Amino acid sequence: MDSFSDDFSGKIVREKKQEHTTQKEKMEVADIAIAPLKEFMKDSVRLVKKCTKPDRREFTLIASKTAFGAFISLFSLYI
Repeated sequence: MDSFSDDFSGKIVREKKQEHTTQKEKMEVADIAIAPLKEFMKDSVRLVKKCTKPDRREFTLIASKTAFGAFISLFSLYI
């Protein structure tokens, strides 16, 4: 009877250790998955705060260069 109770209690202890280890592994996986997302969000917020809206001259310069590039690309496809 005594050896049965020792075996049974030992089994319970092993199961609890496995359960604890599994929870710890789940937390590590969650940390691995969430940490890069947190870092990405911090970097994104910092970028948005630092960026400024382009003025009219800068916008027309960017738009004209983009249009010129699109025209060259389409023209080269036509030929």
